[in-house]
Amino acid sequence: MTTDAESPAAKALVKTRWFAFGALAVEVAALLFVALGGIGENLVYYWGPKELRAAGDKAIGATIRLGGQVAVGTVKRGHGVSNLGFDVTDGASTVHVTPALSPTVAGSRPR
Repeated sequence: MTTDAESPAAKALVKTRWFAFGALAVEVAALLFVALGGIGENLVYYWGPKELRAAGDKAIGATIRLGGQVAVGTVKRGHGVSNLGFDVTDGASTVHVTPALSPTVAGSRPR
């Protein structure tokens, strides 16, 4: 006669519980790695002109991507490849942008 501990259903239940415990342990380890591993230093944030102005001195040297629309009629090209300036707006605030690199060098494609 077999006991409940030896039945296939009981073995499957124990196996499922160990799998769930292992999956939970992997999730906790991944969360700790992200939280304590300094990944925040490598993140790039999207700011609009309003957030950029609100950040004040914190914006200087920050690694960000500026989101918004190029204001109509503000694109000014000078001599050379990287001599470009324009205003970016989000409807609430406007920021003047002077890229350090040409848009094609920085990875943007003209449309």
